[in-house]
Amino acid sequence: MCSTCLEKIIDSIQDPGINQFYILGGDGTRRGAYVIFEEIRRRGLKVSVVGIPESVDNDIPVIDKSFGFDTAVEEAQRCPVASLILDMAAIESTAAIGSYWRLFSWINSKR
Repeated sequence: MCSTCLEKIIDSIQDPGINQFYILGGDGTRRGAYVIFEEIRRRGLKVSVVGIPESVDNDIPVIDKSFGFDTAVEEAQRCPVASLILDMAAIESTAAIGSYWRLFSWINSKR
């Protein structure tokens, strides 16, 4: 995160007197939240920073289902890949399907 961006974010929190800052996101967002938290602490502001984990990969330990996962699955089903999966099942093949997920999802049509 650039220092100018960080300053603007903290100034935007400090000027109106915000005392709670909630951040919803995945790994990169949480890393950014930590940088923001560190700057808030450095300035001595009394602001709570709360990170709410979200992941379309549904890969957050101790959480059964994360925000974003259902949306990702629903959107993936709308795309032409859904018909490809049916075609794959007919010929018992295996493929790697990539979406906007960080990791590839493996689909194996063999039973």
